[in-house]
Amino acid sequence: MREFSEDTVAQLVEQLNKVTQGSPVSQAKPREEASEVTIREAMIETAFLVAAVDGNISDIEVMQFAETVESLFGANGDPKEILQAMAKRLDGEGWDARAKSVARALAGTGRGEQAYRLAVAVAFVDDVVEHAEVAALDLLATALEVGDTRAHEIMAEVRKELFG
Repeated sequence: MREFSEDTVAQLVEQLNKVTQGSPVSQAKPREEASEVTIREAMIETAFLVAAVDGNISDIEVMQFAETVESLFGANGDPKEILQAMAKRLDGEGWDARAKSVARALAGTGRGEQAYRLAVAVAFVDDVVEHAEVAALDLLATALEVGDTRAHEIMAEVRKELFG
């Protein structure tokens, strides 16, 4: 993994916050049967699944995860606790089952693209997108009903936000 200086990490976190604010949570209307917390958890888990797919979650991916938790839950979310719960579910159910669960939770909420944007940001944040992450993004795009063209547009937008 490429090493980043503290200034670079701070700049990346700032840019990632801009990416996550690109389509605010408050703009989408949730399904009536899905709670707001469930939707936010599914969005965060989408990002987690991409970070975890290669079996190695980098420090900067953990930082982005913490920033995402804070932006979606405010002071009510404990990133470490949420990360541990997601890792436990992933270990118990496997990646495919968790991806399908996330997609079900987000179906009909209008937040598939936003969740995908978060996942792309996590994949790109460490400046190395592994083959497993590319495959995970493809599977998530399909599961979240983000078309190929739109998925590539989101990737380009996120890359531009992160790296100029």
